[in-house]
Amino acid sequence: MDWVNGDEVHLFSDKAWIQTGTTGLFNPKPTYAEGNVTCKYSVNIVDHYYHANLSTLSKDGYSLQWPDKVDDTDVFTFLSAHPSDRVANGPAKDSWKFEMLYLTNQRVTVDSINAKGEYTTTPDMKNAYLMARDTVVPTGQHVLLHFNPIMTTLDVHIHAHGDDHEIGTGIINGMKITGVSVIMPKRLQHGGTDKPTFTYDLTDASDRYDISGGSLANKLTDNCPQSVYVGIDNGTDPYVMLNEGESLSLIAFLPPVEGGQMNGTKVKIHTAGAYDFVVTLPNKDWIEEGRIDIDLPKLDPDRNPGNAWMKNLPGNMLMTHLSLPGASCVAGTEADEVTRWLRAGVRVLDMCNADQSEWEAIRDAVANFLKANDKEFVIVWGDRNSKDEDLTKLWKAEFGDACALTDASRNSFDAMKVADARNLRVLVLKKGVIATDKNNIYKVSDEASGSQYYIHTTSINRASDIDNIKLSGSSWNVTGSGLINHYDCQVYYINDGLNLEVAKYLTSARNDESTGCAGIIMIPFAGQAFDNNLNQVYGDVLLQTVIDCNYKFIIDLK
Repeated sequence: MDWVNGDEVHLFSDKAWIQTGTTGLFNPKPTYAEGNVTCKYSVNIVDHYYHANLSTLSKDGYSLQWPDKVDDTDVFTFLSAHPSDRVANGPAKDSWKFEMLYLTNQRVTVDSINAKGEYTTTPDMKNAYLMARDTVVPTGQHVLLHFNPIMTTLDVHIHAHGDDHEIGTGIINGMKITGVSVIMPKRLQHGGTDKPTFTYDLTDASDRYDISGGSLANKLTDNCPQSVYVGIDNGTDPYVMLNEGESLSLIAFLPPVEGGQMNGTKVKIHTAGAYDFVVTLPNKDWIEEGRIDIDLPKLDPDRNPGNAWMKNLPGNMLMTHLSLPGASCVAGTEADEVTRWLRAGVRVLDMCNADQSEWEAIRDAVANFLKANDKEFVIVWGDRNSKDEDLTKLWKAEFGDACALTDASRNSFDAMKVADARNLRVLVLKKGVIATDKNNIYKVSDEASGSQYYIHTTSINRASDIDNIKLSGSSWNVTGSGLINHYDCQVYYINDGLNLEVAKYLTSARNDESTGCAGIIMIPFAGQAFDNNLNQVYGDVLLQTVIDCNYKFIIDLK
């Protein structure tokens, strides 16, 4: 462990004492809790980054101590876990288990890039869970603890482009890497009600130099995917521009799994643009540390089906848990532009202001994209007027009657799952069915129940203006004061110049590490990269950030 000053650990002992206070007014004497006691400590580096002392964090300065009377036959067991703030429940008598908060949304910080084009990054070590179990006989005031990792650590090493092209020709553009997801075929069941946890059992662990024999107490759920998302903090940017020949490493801390339990795990590279990079890890017994090298291939737009980001989502994921990027088809929108949006990841089209002469071309562009990507689906908004019936008939002719959800089916929309939408291919909805009054950025908690949805207002001038507002009921229902009915609902757009600021906000530490965002975000200049002539819109970064949110939080899938 490369200790950093201020790291905190949670320490437990089966026989040690800890002072609880004093008793007596004129001649106060200390009072103690005896045996099965815990205390939090702060790490203070001594002479090496792997050697440190501990100082108590108790408000009264009390720390664990030997009982008044001990002899050389007494044996004390000490258990410890890092980091302290991830300990939900500590060990107890006859139950030497740590219940740890389990957060899947992780980040790395970009430190530098060397002359070879290799980016160096630092992971957040709060996701590197370590534990120690040491049995000692009292000797002075010194207890030596040996911490060992319990998480499975995967180093994802990304190299821009393979060896099938000429280096330095300048014909290949750089790619904006926004993060990686490690998509596991089994979900780690968790306990607790407020936040997800897992329990690690040290009852049968060995002492001193390792904790072999310790084990994960939770079960793994078959056929229930779960992802660990690793985002990027690159100074002012939530991405790294990886140019030809450059490389980037991101550390992902996975659950403590053993053997071949995670065979079939995939690594998805999140890249702004019309790309889809997914690699399946080799089947083998998992070890404490591993590395996967991924060479991003030469890009061939003619053979690349686009950003098919939905295909890795579990079919039993609820629609109301999705984070969906949208774009607006205004007058003059051509089929080629719609195709570019879809290839970049847009999955919601607002057709209220599209010319009727363009409807059929837009529909055909969607149909062609879905034929090439059978795991994707698209939501289409229509207006609430006489034209809307013609628009609905147009989509029904291609995708069948079931694709046009009515007001009657709106009440059951909350129960719709990704698999249902995939079967429909296109969901034609009237504007206002999937919108809330003047708000369209949502945040969902780990439980992902209807009462846990939040929204951020989009009437903002800077990122710091975004505030959380609790919603009652489902996020997909219209709420708010002053509404006569849901027909009055409108969709409000993010200010053009805030694209990068909103993208940074959605990926920043201000959002709880174990949550993502759910809902629909309409994106100006969807998919377009930074351009001085377009007011620095970063439409590609914001679009990809919205997509990334789908891989950021744990859901109890039914």
